Amino acid sequence: MMERVYDDKIITKIYQEFPNTKDVCYLDHAGATLYSEKQIKNHLNDLLSNVYGNPHSLNHSSKQSLDLIDQVRQRILKFFHATPDEYSLIFTSSATSAIKLLFENFNWNSNFEDEEFYHDTESDFFQNSSQSTPTAQSAFVYTQSNHTSVVGGRELAQEKNIPFYCLGYEEANTLMSDHNHVPTNETYPTCNSIFAYPAQCNYSGKKYPLEWIKKVHTGILDSYGNSNRKRHSKWFCLLDAASYCSTSDLDLSQVHPDFVCISFYKIFGYPTGLGALLVRNQSSYVLKKKYFGGGTVEIALPFQNYHKKRKTLHERFEDGTIPFLTIISLEHGLNTLNRLNLNMKLISNHVFELARLTVKKLKSLIHWNGTPAVEIYADTNYDDVRTQGGIVNFNLKRANHQYIGFVEVLHMANLRKIYIRTGCFCNLGACQKHLNLSDADLKLYYQAGHVCGDAKDLIDGKPTGSIRVSFGYMSTENDVNKLVNMIKETFVELTPQIMPYKRKITSNGSGKYLSKILLFPIKSCGAMEVTSWKLNSKGLEYDREWMVTTTSGVCLTQKQEPKLCMICPNINLKNQTLTLTFDKKDAITFPIDFDDNNNNQYGLCESKVCNNFIQAYDCGENVSQWLSAHLNIEGLRLVKQSKNDNRSSKKSKNVKNENSVKLSLTNQAQFLMINNESVRWLHEIINQDGDLDFNNVSNRFRGNFYIEGGVEFSENNWKTVSIGSVKFKVEGPCGRCQMICIDQKTGEKNRKPLVALSRALSGKLQFGIYLSQQIQPEIKKEEIVINVGDVIEITE
Repeated sequence: MMERVYDDKIITKIYQEFPNTKDVCYLDHAGATLYSEKQIKNHLNDLLSNVYGNPHSLNHSSKQSLDLIDQVRQRILKFFHATPDEYSLIFTSSATSAIKLLFENFNWNSNFEDEEFYHDTESDFFQNSSQSTPTAQSAFVYTQSNHTSVVGGRELAQEKNIPFYCLGYEEANTLMSDHNHVPTNETYPTCNSIFAYPAQCNYSGKKYPLEWIKKVHTGILDSYGNSNRKRHSKWFCLLDAASYCSTSDLDLSQVHPDFVCISFYKIFGYPTGLGALLVRNQSSYVLKKKYFGGGTVEIALPFQNYHKKRKTLHERFEDGTIPFLTIISLEHGLNTLNRLNLNMKLISNHVFELARLTVKKLKSLIHWNGTPAVEIYADTNYDDVRTQGGIVNFNLKRANHQYIGFVEVLHMANLRKIYIRTGCFCNLGACQKHLNLSDADLKLYYQAGHVCGDAKDLIDGKPTGSIRVSFGYMSTENDVNKLVNMIKETFVELTPQIMPYKRKITSNGSGKYLSKILLFPIKSCGAMEVTSWKLNSKGLEYDREWMVTTTSGVCLTQKQEPKLCMICPNINLKNQTLTLTFDKKDAITFPIDFDDNNNNQYGLCESKVCNNFIQAYDCGENVSQWLSAHLNIEGLRLVKQSKNDNRSSKKSKNVKNENSVKLSLTNQAQFLMINNESVRWLHEIINQDGDLDFNNVSNRFRGNFYIEGGVEFSENNWKTVSIGSVKFKVEGPCGRCQMICIDQKTGEKNRKPLVALSRALSGKLQFGIYLSQQIQPEIKKEEIVINVGDVIEITE
């Protein structure tokens, strides 16, 4: 049990305002926290009840917008215990854009505090100074635990020949703990420098001392990286508070950073696309803005190089029309916290207790042989809310000490509607430190094909990233229990794992042959089994040429709606029709082909499949209503890929068009081949209690070609495959996800297949191989047909 922070009244209110979390366990609040139902309804009612005009206009609706924006600006400053006399708030599109704005406009030269100097373009002194070269004594210093968006500032610094320095974890602590430092205050500094650090690390949740701000101001870094010579620099502090402010109280009446970047959706859940740069007014002179946009000038002459920027800081820097409706929504975020009787100190204690409980429970997870199941990456002992936030970072390990890939954990979590974050979280420095990776390691990973944000979770058995869970003000102890129970039930080994992976199966005497052909006319819907079928340039004819889309035009798959598998297709080649039934009843029939030159009856539309935009035709209102009725989802449409759509595989992007591998609406390749002997191997593991038959397991893999006569997993070594006279190239293994947990007859979910596959293959969630058809000029297109019973030949 955790130490309770909220009283019963607060807990009741939270349950009432977050009904959308009833069936999900959301644990990515450091990525984006959640908005309350009432918060959104109140904002909608606000917009419906008022007319808000462009704040640059002078009519009454515009005045109303401007007044409310000023009120929001004032409330946000108050939220951070600041006043307009001390700080200015510049709205930006994100915390990242706030950082970018600072580095684009920061004056690394000597300090000239005459404001007029910065916006009077007639000044000869301005013209001369803008071309001067900053002294080499300036510096940009940041910590290893900084977010990528801060590290990116070094590119803009280097354009001005400013050196950058990255402080490692221990180095930063040592420097800032220098008891021999004598505070200085340069009267006539020769340059300006920036020190940037996070108030809270978004990787581990460590809270850094805010006392560092004052130490930086008094020159504790003045000799760093400069051969022990003093820089005679004025130091400015950029505090990255995006992670910290989401659940902690930043009191700008007690600490005085020069610049603070924040992100509002991390605090209130809504809106996205809005951040801010808080600027200490006495430091604002160091921002030398060149570009001016609409609303930022008092006068600008088109024929002369003459303009005057506005006097108020935020008016000078908020170019163009600010997102005024978005800014107005902040009122309802602030009101939500007030309505729930919450403040940031209370929230900070709440998420800290949840994180501490999580760490305690994760540490208690032990395999049968005494090996810890969880490796936690922490910078504190989770014993003080002043040094630790509501973030826990970890990886899982097997009883044999092997790491479990974070993608495998992600799939298992998604199955239970537990939403976590995996990877390095745009914090490569912290990731590098905690995973004990050198620069050389990271470069080798990159050369091996790993990039930020991909699914390559293990390279040579070592993790490329980790798992992060983070808490928000609406998180509960039940969220912790759901996470820990999932890990315990799925990944903790209670007994030695004995898997029949090594059992020896030899091929039967008749050799390999094609035993089954399946095509899936509608992407993510049911299969159609045939004994003979024609191939075209994109795969099996009519395979995945249709897909169901939502009201937003996005493809609907079984991941979102498992009942799609109950839509059974049947193609009548003689009549050129496609008939759909739902649960084998209530049929609807419509023509297969559309005339691409006539879009009067069927409208041409665009959609997206696996990051590729495709052209398709809408199949009409009748089938749309049929789909919506049976799936109980409004606004569904059935679309068919246009014959003129030239989607190709990723591996063909740099290949000449005539040789590229064309695709229908499949995810990655033209065909998927399944080895029945591999299915039998998996079925033997899964079916120890006898509740799943062979066909039930086999159909979950949704292959096009099923073969007999092979050895289990021998397909993973194949290079080419011939089915009858048709030749195919092996494109690689098929990565698996929670789709194989869906019973393709009923739509019901069973986690056994994915869990068994994961454990048996040590986390390699791969089953089946992708194929692409090879060009064979000697065979006429109309003669490319495959048949059940065709002999299969392979090369390895």
